[in-house]
Amino acid sequence: MHSFKISVLGSGSDGNATWVEAQDGSALLVDIGFSKRDILTRIKMIGKTPSALLGILLTHSHDDHIKGVEFAREYHIPVYAADYLAPSLQNNFVVVPFSKQKKFRIKDFCVSAFSVPHDRENVGFRIDINGASLGYLTDLGCATKEMEKYLAGINALVVEFNHDVEMLKNGSYRPHLKSRILGPRGHLSNESASALLCSVLHSGCRAIFPAHISENNNTHKLALSSAKDACKKMNCSPEVHLTYQGEPTEIISVSA
Repeated sequence: MHSFKISVLGSGSDGNATWVEAQDGSALLVDIGFSKRDILTRIKMIGKTPSALLGILLTHSHDDHIKGVEFAREYHIPVYAADYLAPSLQNNFVVVPFSKQKKFRIKDFCVSAFSVPHDRENVGFRIDINGASLGYLTDLGCATKEMEKYLAGINALVVEFNHDVEMLKNGSYRPHLKSRILGPRGHLSNESASALLCSVLHSGCRAIFPAHISENNNTHKLALSSAKDACKKMNCSPEVHLTYQGEPTEIISVSA
């Protein structure tokens, strides 16, 4: 059977990292926004070890996505970064640049990176593993036709459900920060994420992971409701797995 395993080790404004595992047990991390100690603890919590890691994929340079990148030096893990980001990384570990819109392979993982609108240059990923596929995109202000193309036919999706618009507008953030989050290069609202789901959901999609859920401007209940509304509207029935800042999700097996 074509399948892979995934655990979102943590997601939110204080850190993001996701474990993706092929059938032979080899794995990638997508982002590493926790300290070295914290990321090791989270990997152990899901019953895995760093020795399985073939690489770390970085979406962008915000601290909550690269905080623990020195982990790569200690465990001799290559770091894959977009060609505009790679030169800025410290060189005491192996950095492998990649270009957007060009596929590259890491053993059983075929990775495609695509542009994501955010206030720093950012990428999302499509990762094809053993005939099954994962889409990954957080930290984006709006959906684009390009990303919809890359997400076509995916079997699982980690996608940002950052905020509830009314909670944000009525919350305590300063006006300039509210404007940034709500803007086209900010973060996806529940409503926008739900609309994106409606554009890519299909009968072969097995799992949705609402991610980067704001602790101040959203609730897990609202994010879950928005994701399920999209599934119902499209008459699809993937499992929806909420992600949390403080702990990993369970390891989920996803089949094509």
